[in-house]
Amino acid sequence: MEWSIFKQENPFVMITEEKVDDIPYLRFNPKEYTGVLPTVIYYHGSHSSKDFIRFQAMTIASFGYQVIVPDALYHGERESIKYDVKYIWEIIFKSIQESDVLIKRAIEKHDADPTRIAVMGSSMGQ
Repeated sequence: MEWSIFKQENPFVMITEEKVDDIPYLRFNPKEYTGVLPTVIYYHGSHSSKDFIRFQAMTIASFGYQVIVPDALYHGERESIKYDVKYIWEIIFKSIQESDVLIKRAIEKHDADPTRIAVMGSSMGQ
């Protein structure tokens, strides 16, 4: 589902839509910054998607962080389903497994500082 209200832009942050393996993600970077960046992998909560986290990610990125926001399994671009609590552990464990892929990609392709990578989120992303 695409919501135009969440397509806002910020003069200080560059947003790109990307994918690694079968994981779609949004990447938020401070504009005109070069060099390695401290990086945050930000997981959204249940009933959400990477697109609903744009405001939080732009806020964090405007303070000099690179922010990567993946769509969790069964959310957003990844086979959205009607929410059912029986999938919660599958989704959480899949996110944990995929964090290695996202961290590796951030270091190898997106100039993430390997000594300054954090994982955070809201709801099931905590």
